[in-house]
Amino acid sequence: MDENTIIGAAKEATGRVERSVGAIVGDPKTEIRGAARELGGATQRAFGDARDDVRGAVNGSTAPFLAGVSIGLVVGLFLSRR
Repeated sequence: MDENTIIGAAKEATGRVERSVGAIVGDPKTEIRGAARELGGATQRAFGDARDDVRGAVNGSTAPFLAGVSIGLVVGLFLSRR
């Protein structure tokens, strides 16, 4: 798991709490600051999730790629000997 996913989720939760406290207390500055922190955390978490998805796609597709290259080489060798 990418560290951006973890840090972003923590910032998102902290922002959500800060926004709620601002709304309860009636402090619009705290509420806005919390909403901004929540949005920043959600963005960072999404970035970490995207990095994880890319890593998974790259790591997961290595074996089929190598198998395809191997089959291509074997077919190429057979066709070149004709």
